[in-house]
Amino acid sequence: MNAIKLVSGAVLLISAVGCGGTSESPAEACNKEAETECTRIYECYTPAAIATAGLPASESACVTMFEANEGCSAKTDKNFCAAGNAVYHGEAVDGCISQLNGLTCAEVMSSMDITVIAPKCGDVCVIPG
Repeated sequence: MNAIKLVSGAVLLISAVGCGGTSESPAEACNKEAETECTRIYECYTPAAIATAGLPASESACVTMFEANEGCSAKTDKNFCAAGNAVYHGEAVDGCISQLNGLTCAEVMSSMDITVIAPKCGDVCVIPG
Protein backbone atom coordinates (compact mmCIF):
# COMPACT_ATOMS: atom_id res chain seq x y z
CA MET A 1 0.00 0.00 0.00
CA ASN A 2 2.99 2.35 0.21
CA ALA A 3 2.92 3.34 -3.46
CA ILE A 4 -0.79 4.02 -3.30
CA LYS A 5 -0.01 6.77 -0.84
CA LEU A 6 2.34 8.30 -3.42
CA VAL A 7 -0.60 9.34 -5.54
CA SER A 8 -1.68 11.99 -3.07
CA GLY A 9 1.80 13.26 -2.39
CA ALA A 10 3.83 12.47 -5.47
CA VAL A 11 3.88 15.98 -6.85
CA LEU A 12 4.87 17.29 -3.45
CA LEU A 13 7.60 14.70 -3.24
CA ILE A 14 8.83 15.44 -6.73
CA SER A 15 8.50 19.08 -5.87
CA ALA A 16 11.03 18.62 -3.14
CA VAL A 17 13.30 16.62 -5.43
CA GLY A 18 14.13 15.59 -9.67
CA CYS A 19 15.10 13.82 -13.37
CA GLY A 20 16.64 14.62 -17.64
CA GLY A 21 15.42 15.40 -21.12
CA THR A 22 13.45 18.22 -22.67
CA SER A 23 12.25 20.93 -20.34
CA GLU A 24 8.69 20.46 -19.13
CA SER A 25 6.52 23.28 -17.89
CA PRO A 26 5.44 22.81 -14.28
CA ALA A 27 1.84 22.15 -15.39
CA GLU A 28 3.04 19.52 -17.90
CA ALA A 29 5.26 17.94 -15.25
CA CYS A 30 2.38 17.73 -12.80
CA ASN A 31 0.13 16.14 -15.46
CA LYS A 32 2.84 13.63 -16.43
CA GLU A 33 3.35 12.71 -12.79
CA ALA A 34 -0.39 12.17 -12.33
CA GLU A 35 -0.54 9.89 -15.36
CA THR A 36 2.57 7.96 -14.36
CA GLU A 37 1.61 7.46 -10.73
CA CYS A 38 -1.91 6.37 -11.57
CA THR A 39 -0.68 3.99 -14.29
CA ARG A 40 1.77 2.36 -11.89
CA ILE A 41 -0.81 2.06 -9.11
CA TYR A 42 -3.43 0.45 -11.34
CA GLU A 43 -0.79 -1.91 -12.75
CA CYS A 44 0.59 -2.96 -9.38
CA TYR A 45 -2.31 -3.05 -6.94
CA THR A 46 -5.50 -5.07 -6.77
CA PRO A 47 -8.86 -3.35 -7.16
CA ALA A 48 -9.51 -4.10 -3.48
CA ALA A 49 -6.30 -2.35 -2.39
CA ILE A 50 -7.09 0.60 -4.64
CA ALA A 51 -10.59 0.89 -3.17
CA THR A 52 -9.24 0.59 0.39
CA ALA A 53 -6.90 3.51 -0.33
CA GLY A 54 -9.92 5.60 -1.35
CA LEU A 55 -8.88 5.90 -4.98
CA PRO A 56 -11.35 5.80 -7.87
CA ALA A 57 -12.13 2.53 -9.62
CA SER A 58 -10.53 3.60 -12.92
CA GLU A 59 -7.09 4.84 -13.83
CA SER A 60 -8.49 7.77 -15.83
CA ALA A 61 -10.54 8.91 -12.83
CA CYS A 62 -7.38 8.67 -10.73
CA VAL A 63 -5.54 10.99 -13.13
CA THR A 64 -8.41 13.49 -13.07
CA MET A 65 -8.56 13.39 -9.26
CA PHE A 66 -4.78 13.75 -8.89
CA GLU A 67 -4.57 16.68 -11.33
CA ALA A 68 -7.41 18.47 -9.54
CA ASN A 69 -6.07 17.78 -6.03
CA GLU A 70 -2.58 18.97 -6.93
CA GLY A 71 -3.80 21.96 -8.94
CA CYS A 72 -1.75 20.92 -11.97
CA SER A 73 -3.21 23.54 -14.30
CA ALA A 74 -2.04 26.31 -11.94
CA LYS A 75 1.52 25.03 -11.41
CA THR A 76 4.28 27.52 -12.18
CA ASP A 77 8.03 27.73 -11.68
CA LYS A 78 7.28 29.65 -8.48
CA ASN A 79 4.81 27.22 -6.86
CA PHE A 80 5.76 23.77 -8.19
CA CYS A 81 8.40 23.00 -5.60
CA ALA A 82 7.19 22.41 -2.05
CA ALA A 83 10.29 23.92 -0.46
CA GLY A 84 10.05 27.68 -0.93
CA ASN A 85 13.70 28.07 -1.86
CA ALA A 86 13.88 25.05 -4.21
CA VAL A 87 14.39 25.70 -7.91
CA TYR A 88 12.29 23.80 -10.46
CA HIS A 89 14.25 21.95 -13.17
CA GLY A 90 11.88 20.96 -15.97
CA GLU A 91 14.70 19.31 -17.91
CA ALA A 92 14.83 16.66 -15.17
CA VAL A 93 11.20 15.53 -15.44
CA ASP A 94 11.59 13.03 -18.30
CA GLY A 95 14.37 11.13 -16.52
CA CYS A 96 12.28 10.90 -13.38
CA ILE A 97 9.20 9.68 -15.25
CA SER A 98 11.32 7.20 -17.20
CA GLN A 99 12.78 5.81 -14.00
CA LEU A 100 9.32 5.49 -12.42
CA ASN A 101 8.05 3.68 -15.52
CA GLY A 102 11.00 1.26 -15.37
CA LEU A 103 10.29 0.08 -11.84
CA THR A 104 8.91 -3.35 -11.09
CA CYS A 105 5.71 -3.52 -9.07
CA ALA A 106 7.75 -4.79 -6.12
CA GLU A 107 9.89 -1.65 -6.34
CA VAL A 108 6.84 0.61 -6.67
CA MET A 109 5.36 -0.97 -3.56
CA SER A 110 8.60 -0.89 -1.56
CA SER A 111 8.68 2.73 -0.40
CA MET A 112 6.54 5.84 -0.01
CA ASP A 113 9.62 7.97 -0.71
CA ILE A 114 9.75 8.56 -4.44
CA THR A 115 13.43 9.53 -4.28
CA VAL A 116 14.25 6.13 -2.80
CA ILE A 117 12.55 4.16 -5.56
CA ALA A 118 13.39 6.64 -8.35
CA PRO A 119 16.49 8.64 -7.34
CA LYS A 120 16.43 10.70 -10.55
CA CYS A 121 13.31 12.37 -9.18
CA GLY A 122 15.59 14.14 -6.72
CA ASP A 123 16.71 16.47 -9.52
CA VAL A 124 13.37 18.10 -10.40
CA CYS A 125 13.34 20.53 -7.48
CA VAL A 126 16.71 21.39 -6.03
CA ILE A 127 17.58 23.67 -3.16
CA PRO A 128 20.53 25.78 -4.28
CA GLY A 129 23.50 25.57 -2.13
